[in-house]
Amino acid sequence: MQNKFRTIIYGLLITFLGVVNNPYIFAQSYKGGLRVYTIDAFSGSAVPDVNIQIVGKSDTLKKSVNSVGYLYLDSVPVGYYNVLCSHVAYETFVVSNIEILSGKSKELRISLVPQSIKIPEFTVVAPKDAFKPSNELITLAPIILIFPNPAECLEQLAILPE
Repeated sequence: MQNKFRTIIYGLLITFLGVVNNPYIFAQSYKGGLRVYTIDAFSGSAVPDVNIQIVGKSDTLKKSVNSVGYLYLDSVPVGYYNVLCSHVAYETFVVSNIEILSGKSKELRISLVPQSIKIPEFTVVAPKDAFKPSNELITLAPIILIFPNPAECLEQLAILPE
């Protein structure tokens, strides 16, 4: 009689544990959130329109931050991810091994460093009569450059034709 009673108790216990641990019974989701803020590393201002790529083992999410440098994803599957941030005017930045936990949000504040873009040298050519006044009353005025920085002024004066 005791063995039968034990068997029933163990059976109920195993059934109960199986029901409690089943994520579909209590509508648990194995997803978390990710908040991303993108800022300029030098000025501290928000950087809009940054492309965010969240790369995991089995899936990749691609989104962009909004006009104030903010992105919130509320349904990122649980796991480890690499977050890649790219913008045409900034260096690409990667955050590795970000862990997303079930029901929790992870926050990333990403400082992006501006990058200079090199373009090939070019020459602007104007026709010879481009600076001819179209009317006798119109004359060419001298160019006045205003620079708050004296060093910048000297640099600009060095490139002006004589």
